[in-house]
Amino acid sequence: MDRPRKCYTNFQFEFNGVFSFASARYLFCLSLFFFLLCFGSYIHVAFVEGWFGRGQEGEEKQILFCFLG
Repeated sequence: MDRPRKCYTNFQFEFNGVFSFASARYLFCLSLFFFLLCFGSYIHVAFVEGWFGRGQEGEEKQILFCFLG
């Protein structure tokens, strides 16, 4: 009975100690990647419209509806 409990405690320790540092960086990079993936095109269109003064309403609406589902 003690041995499985010790393994479980080891797993808990590894999960709490090692996983917290590794996953924090991993989740941050993953969320940043998905943020850029999702909003990169929208931000790009906003900057292009802002810098060059082009009205790309159709493209903006298409991207917006893509985000909304």
